[in-house]
Amino acid sequence: MKKKHAATASNSARTEISQPTGLLEVTRQKIRLRHLSRFTEKQYLGWIRQFIRFHGKRHPKEMGEAEIEQFLSYLATSRNVAPSTQNQALNSLVFLFRHVLHRELGEFKSIRWAKKKFRIPVVLTRAETSAVLLTFKRGSVQKLIAHILYGCGLRLAEVLNLRIKDVDFGQGLIVVRDSKGAKDRAVPLPKLLEKPLKRQLEHAKRVHAGDLAAGFGRVSMPYALQRKYPAADRCEGWQLVGVLNCSNASANAAQGTLEANELANANKTLQRQRGWDRTVSYRLVTRLFYSAYLQIRSRVLMRLGRRT
Repeated sequence: MKKKHAATASNSARTEISQPTGLLEVTRQKIRLRHLSRFTEKQYLGWIRQFIRFHGKRHPKEMGEAEIEQFLSYLATSRNVAPSTQNQALNSLVFLFRHVLHRELGEFKSIRWAKKKFRIPVVLTRAETSAVLLTFKRGSVQKLIAHILYGCGLRLAEVLNLRIKDVDFGQGLIVVRDSKGAKDRAVPLPKLLEKPLKRQLEHAKRVHAGDLAAGFGRVSMPYALQRKYPAADRCEGWQLVGVLNCSNASANAAQGTLEANELANANKTLQRQRGWDRTVSYRLVTRLFYSAYLQIRSRVLMRLGRRT
């Protein structure tokens, strides 16, 4: 009986220690309980910090609709943010008041909303698209990722987080895990990408073997899989595909992987070389995949005598 009581006391003590106390920590816990993405978590916490600083570091429980309206109007008038940015800030504050402070907010009638603008998207021709893909250094990881974006229609974050186990050469598929909206999906793998992708996987496996020999080789695991499978973060299949030539000192998962800002720098160099005055982003390369798909679909349907 005494042992049972002692175990219960130790468990309750651990529970008390693990409970978050600060406002941002509680908010982070509420976000993760709802399995929102880490990007959403980062954005929500950032907007909550800005909201508190804007009102002189007052606690949100002392504020309400009026303070939220002031902050959102400031974003639209003084900072000239886009409508989507203003909506993101509003969603962050609504989440804070509803799920953390347990307060329902009324209607916002005095907010000065940012005006929505219709912009024509940048679209490249097939010749320009080929020029973009040919400009990358032959055999580089950047070139492979650009080809995956265009050939499979993946988002940049999806390619950067792609793991070895999710590439299925047998069925000719790439499985995208925990994508936007916390959904999985499978996309076809083009035949032209099989050889370069196999070379990249072999390179990633060699780098991982070297890291393991040096006592490293761990990778971040989603959700609670690290506790459920303690040795899985060292397994070959869980390693990221986009690994650069890195040393064995890559102790954490972020080091030795291809970052989005490296691709952005390559994109700027590409624009200087081509002399283009248009912004060519990697989101555009993904968009070109869907543009080409719709063109081919339209032609097929026209040949079949159907409307698009």
